[in-house]
Amino acid sequence: MLAHGLDVLFSAFYKLSFDFISDDHLDIFSYSYSQSEKTKTYLLPAMFAVPGQVVVCRFPNDQNWHRARITKVIDVNFVQVIFVDYGTSCAIHKSQLYYLR
Repeated sequence: MLAHGLDVLFSAFYKLSFDFISDDHLDIFSYSYSQSEKTKTYLLPAMFAVPGQVVVCRFPNDQNWHRARITKVIDVNFVQVIFVDYGTSCAIHKSQLYYLR
């Protein structure tokens, strides 16, 4: 019960923190994370793909970079994330997770 309450509080905090997001911020993500030499620097090691970790990854439907928070480890290769700016969630391969710069 306490863990769920903390998760709700954590989600609310991040939602409030990211309410200022604009298209300009998303353009900066696209520029920053789409350059291959820089992208490798920010790749999240699989051992750090744990619930609560804030990351950047591509949303599968539009292939744009978005901020996300890992909510669950599905198996050795995949995690479930929630995109904090939009509230949608999906499974993402661990090799597609990057540190938030």
